Amino acid sequence: MVAVAANAAGLHHDLAHGNTLALLMYVMVFFAIWWAWVSYTWFASAYDPQDTSFRLTTFIIMAGVLVLAAGVPLAEAGVDYRMIVIGYMIMRFAMIPLWLRVAQEDPPRRTGARFYALGILVVQALWVAWVLWVPRGTPKMLVVAALAALEMYLPVYAQRFGRTPLHPHHMAERFSLFTIIVLDEVLLATTQGITAVLDIHKLTPELVMLIVGSFLIVVTTWWFYFKTELGDLLTEDCRDVFNLIHFLIFASVAALGAGLGMMVDMVQHEAHLNVTNANMILGSILRSIC
Repeated sequence: MVAVAANAAGLHHDLAHGNTLALLMYVMVFFAIWWAWVSYTWFASAYDPQDTSFRLTTFIIMAGVLVLAAGVPLAEAGVDYRMIVIGYMIMRFAMIPLWLRVAQEDPPRRTGARFYALGILVVQALWVAWVLWVPRGTPKMLVVAALAALEMYLPVYAQRFGRTPLHPHHMAERFSLFTIIVLDEVLLATTQGITAVLDIHKLTPELVMLIVGSFLIVVTTWWFYFKTELGDLLTEDCRDVFNLIHFLIFASVAALGAGLGMMVDMVQHEAHLNVTNANMILGSILRSIC
């Protein structure tokens, strides 16, 4: 969650200064966070030995998250992408020995596990090439979109050689917990911003409306997400759709915290954009959640 918080904080700062193009960088960084998490989560749900080697690998992945989070400010500023790519690669490379272990211990899925390991290695090499050798004039977002599509296609193709075990209700629980944590981040970020305003200014009608509105938005989002039992909807044929929908949900909810923080700055008269643009940005975020 530290990486999600860092990414949302950067988006909040950029939106408050009128830099709406920061949404593109936010999505790129969030993809790295989300895909590393979702890949590990699916694996841990299918194969969860809980022995020493597995736990040490998990620690390595956690270290990669910290490196990625440290690189978020530089990446969002468009200055340096190397740190965030290094953090992402640490998380992804750690999956290779896990899949090689599956190839050794799960013969029916050996071919698919080997393809996973090889595919991860190849795609990470392409990320390195993107950071080090892509010419400056090349549209970086197009390259990122192509590599992200390749990352997401990897499990689609690998599953053809043997589907990994699916535990739908366990996976639904993992995704639900992630949603709750992101919603908590939204409340925390908004509360911190409102507290900062109250330290300087008195409670105003605008601030009261913002507090009530923020709370109702978060509660409504939580209500709609948990209205349906996701475990009953998750099947073998909808894994990839399930992942993609949750990318949109997670990224939108985290961006909601940045949008509400921007509105707090508007109340405090510290945002460098007008009310109309601020309402349009927050409205776009809310529509993406819906």
